[in-house]
Amino acid sequence: MEDEMLRYLRQQGYQTGFRRVIIIQELCRLDRIESAEDFWLLLRQQHGISWATVYTNLRLLLNMGLIEKEAGLKKSCAYRLVRSDYASIPGYVRT
Repeated sequence: MEDEMLRYLRQQGYQTGFRRVIIIQELCRLDRIESAEDFWLLLRQQHGISWATVYTNLRLLLNMGLIEKEAGLKKSCAYRLVRSDYASIPGYVRT
């Protein structure tokens, strides 16, 4: 799944640098994150990735329809991968 996400981002003109790849790999591994802050703490501890990098990438993936926000009762919201075989991605061809 991460390969398809990275390919789609490149097709849309986005760079897929080291930090973005790590963020996408971790999202795919976890499938769902309870909050952006919890996700950032994990990434900061394991990879030294900043809050701004995590937040910017979550916002990009959300705007591109690759992840969804789950409204919750907590102050923060959870995020999860969109698993619809990328049918909603314009121009995506499943290989």
